[in-house]
Amino acid sequence: MGITVSGLLIPTPWLATVYASSDQRGTVTFSVAGGGLCSTNAAYKPVDIHWANLSNGRSGATSVQPCSFGDPTYPGLFKKAHTGSGQVVLALVVPGAIPATIPGYGTLSAP
Repeated sequence: MGITVSGLLIPTPWLATVYASSDQRGTVTFSVAGGGLCSTNAAYKPVDIHWANLSNGRSGATSVQPCSFGDPTYPGLFKKAHTGSGQVVLALVVPGAIPATIPGYGTLSAP
């Protein structure tokens, strides 16, 4: 989970919730709930997810678009990562909101 502030005249905090699912062993699909962010000028800002598998040493990063703009096939809503099985740690940031962003952290167990 991470937090950022919109670029509006009255800043709006936004908590990013990252969802992870898997339909294939060793692969994790990430998505982000846009919520209130999608009605601000920060709606087009992707969330960068950096991950590292502590069990096998694999690491990587991906950018996920949090807002669909009414189109469930909008590019970047879901991103697959080939993490391999094991304990995976995550760090996320909204790069377009820097310096007004606090990175979030999480962990998951990949099948």
